[in-house]
Amino acid sequence: MLQLVNVGQKSLADYATIATRGLMDEIRRLAEPLAGRRLLHLSATAFGGGVAEINYALVPLMKDAGLDVEWRVITGGDEFFATRLLFGDGQKSDLVSRSLRVNCNPALAEPEFRVVPKRPTGAKKAIP
Repeated sequence: MLQLVNVGQKSLADYATIATRGLMDEIRRLAEPLAGRRLLHLSATAFGGGVAEINYALVPLMKDAGLDVEWRVITGGDEFFATRLLFGDGQKSDLVSRSLRVNCNPALAEPEFRVVPKRPTGAKKAIP
């Protein structure tokens, strides 16, 4: 089961006085290629750790940039969390750390997911 996380509202305009000139326009321009797609941040918890801290700020700002985005927490039993830890350990060892961005096809009864690896820091081209 995927539980929706309520992240509240934030505005890019709140950062206008401290952002470099043109940054807000650039953020909105970079969001344009993702128009019409649904983005999902998926994590194992909504509290504690870096992912939760980042998502509480990032998801509402992504919405303000015009993206259809939500954050959901996946729930499960002991077997699920044991498996999740294996993935986490793999990312820390020989796999590149990845963020999951999932495209959902709203025409389907069940979402169709496609996992796309996180772009490197500083990358400016959106992933189709």
